[in-house]
Amino acid sequence: MTGVEASTSPPGLPRWFGPRASADDSAVSALIERVARGAGWADIGGGFNLNLRIDVEPPVVLRVHRPWVRRGRVAGLRRLRERLQRTHVRAARPVRIAGFDVLRVADRWAELEEFIDHVQPRSDED
Repeated sequence: MTGVEASTSPPGLPRWFGPRASADDSAVSALIERVARGAGWADIGGGFNLNLRIDVEPPVVLRVHRPWVRRGRVAGLRRLRERLQRTHVRAARPVRIAGFDVLRVADRWAELEEFIDHVQPRSDED
């Protein structure tokens, strides 16, 4: 032993990062109800954003970003996913929320995209 132990958990996020959004927040809860329209939903995890799978047909993911994320960053990520759609890479298609690409909820930006379930790649794929 060298006296240096490996950490078993990742380091904590800095304070300026702000808290992850919560479905318990009244503004976020109202947005969930608006998007889900009575359908079931589940938090699918994610250390940075609140990511909710909403079981409408077809299923979608509602992503509520951290408070420091700017609209330009969210729009840029959406454009990247749209460009990936033109390649062989499977990327979630953005979905409009109430006629908008992104929506402001409390002090955060929210976006909606199609839900893509994880598929184990074939063993011969890189």
